[in-house]
Amino acid sequence: MKQLSLFEDYFELHNRRYIGNKYKLSKWIFEIIEKAKDFSFGIADSKEIDELNIYQAVLLCVKRAFERLKTRPDFVIADYLNLSFLNVPYISIKKGDENSFSCACASILAKVARDHIMECLHDFFPEYNFKKHKGYPTKEHISAINKYGICEIHRESFKHVKGERKRRRKTCFSLSVEERLQYYHEKLQEFIRGN
Repeated sequence: MKQLSLFEDYFELHNRRYIGNKYKLSKWIFEIIEKAKDFSFGIADSKEIDELNIYQAVLLCVKRAFERLKTRPDFVIADYLNLSFLNVPYISIKKGDENSFSCACASILAKVARDHIMECLHDFFPEYNFKKHKGYPTKEHISAINKYGICEIHRESFKHVKGERKRRRKTCFSLSVEERLQYYHEKLQEFIRGN
């Protein structure tokens, strides 16, 4: 069977068994980075998500990623977001990651980056097993929250942890939001340089 590259077979992106395949995603992220004119990551901390709401936090991530670009884009393709605040022409596409190659690539970058950060956070919070479920609300993760309470990186606004606020644990990851964002960016840079 022929080994497909991301750029040889765009439609592989829509095949969910490949999207969930860590090997494929890890391979594709480096192909995207290598061939993209520019890329950057925008990150929001769990505290910011709780304060703003998830949609506003996504817009904050877009703003931060946009500001970190070395090359200002002439045009932006967005996955169903209002990006008028960027002051750049843009188009907002419903199901952008399914209908736009650029959005699909950005989605892969975002997923691999988020998963990598969660794997790094596992070292601080091994009892939650973030390296396995990446912070998604699996039975194992919900069980760990019920057993240990929430930690600093849990979003208090997330429905599965709303009742756990009173049981917040103290840990060694008591950094400010700015320090945590810096940590996340450093871990992403190490990941990109290391592969």
